[in-house]
Amino acid sequence: MIAKQIEVAQERIQKAKADGKTILVACEKKMYADELAKMGDKLGIGYLNYKVPA
Repeated sequence: MIAKQIEVAQERIQKAKADGKTILVACEKKMYADELAKMGDKLGIGYLNYKVPA
């Protein structure tokens, strides 16, 4: 289920970037920090995880 949510988020982010929008993803859960970092690096977006802004 989480993998599907991440996939959907990536699609939405790519569409928003194509539309020229600014993207910031925030995640409160420590367990998703690695996935969020990978997605941020892959898609070139800013993100906030449970500790430190990227």
